[in-house]
Amino acid sequence: MAVYQGIGFRVFLAMMAVSAAVCWRNVGPSSGWTGWTVAWFTASLVPAIPTGPILRRVPRRWFRVSAFERVLLLMLGAGAFAWLLDASGWNRRVVEPLRGFSGTKGGLAWLEQSARSSVVAHGACFAIHALLAVAALYARHPWRGALMMLLPGVALHLYPVLVQRLLMYRLQPLLDQQGAYHPGEIPAAVARPRKTPTQETQCQKPTGFFGRVTLRRMNASHSKLTDWGLTHVRVEPGFAVLDVGCGGGRTVCKLAAMAGKGDRPGKVDGIDFSEESVAASRRYNAQAVQTGRVEIFLAGVENLPFVECTYDLVTGVETHFWWADIAAALREIRRVLKPGGTLVLIAEVYKGADALASRLCERAAPVTGMKMLTPDEHREALAAAGFADVQIDAIAKKGWITAQGRK
Repeated sequence: MAVYQGIGFRVFLAMMAVSAAVCWRNVGPSSGWTGWTVAWFTASLVPAIPTGPILRRVPRRWFRVSAFERVLLLMLGAGAFAWLLDASGWNRRVVEPLRGFSGTKGGLAWLEQSARSSVVAHGACFAIHALLAVAALYARHPWRGALMMLLPGVALHLYPVLVQRLLMYRLQPLLDQQGAYHPGEIPAAVARPRKTPTQETQCQKPTGFFGRVTLRRMNASHSKLTDWGLTHVRVEPGFAVLDVGCGGGRTVCKLAAMAGKGDRPGKVDGIDFSEESVAASRRYNAQAVQTGRVEIFLAGVENLPFVECTYDLVTGVETHFWWADIAAALREIRRVLKPGGTLVLIAEVYKGADALASRLCERAAPVTGMKMLTPDEHREALAAAGFADVQIDAIAKKGWITAQGRK
């Protein structure tokens, strides 16, 4: 965040403020140019607001969220707005990498600190919009000008505040169980918010409440990527398929539908080393599990509980960059493939892509422990594990990549 406190960024903010003032003076607050300029200025201002001194002086109890407020927040649509941020991929691609939440109990205090900082910063920016809306009432076209000033502030700042308040309500009982710290004190977990690469995140190994939320998000956000990735391989009726790192189970469901067409019902297995993921995947595919067409196992990719030459196809969606030993995992996958069987790895981030998510993941890799590979490194890894006919397809602007090889 140091870049947002630098002289260069402050000059940029000053230029944006001057631009907004010029638009206000020349075309008035009712103009779309003025509204857009003010919105851009306040959105850029959020990370530059020094929230630390404020949080050190304001008692933590002042931020507590009551049950009544939670009901009010839901009535105002804060839950729907949070869902929209998840469904759009904003949280996964922008918020989560920047926030650096470790996904562990020790990181809860840091997550709550981050939420309070967001409330302060967005609240201050919404106050700017509200004051400008009041000022617009004394200009030409007062109501239109007031709305032009206020509505962007509602979307950009007020609803993010409401979403953070909902998050804080969920965190309160978890932090209370750990023992509330002194109102003005910043705990050790906040003083050292970044995790080490050996710690597991919710994306890597979902657990508990936050894990279930993550799995639901994965099912929604990975669907289009999975559909694109599966166009690169052949899934015939009667195929035996293994999905490695099955997560919430939606990919298993897609594969079961593809392999179950015709008179030859295929079989799809899924493995994951997260108990939460195994349970979620079984729930998502409950009917297919009952009929025996789908089976989910608790296992790690480096030690698959299957005999040699079992599967026609092995898939891995958004998972291989979390593997502890990619080389060993690829050799183990090749062992369980039938001769001529195919492995396809599918991901929406890779090293060297032009997409924002890929660049953020590259920057955060020393913290998250993600193993970001270039397309050439994907090719080399599969070839070194003994795969033939290795093919790579990458879309740099999206950051999407598939890596496939044949046994």
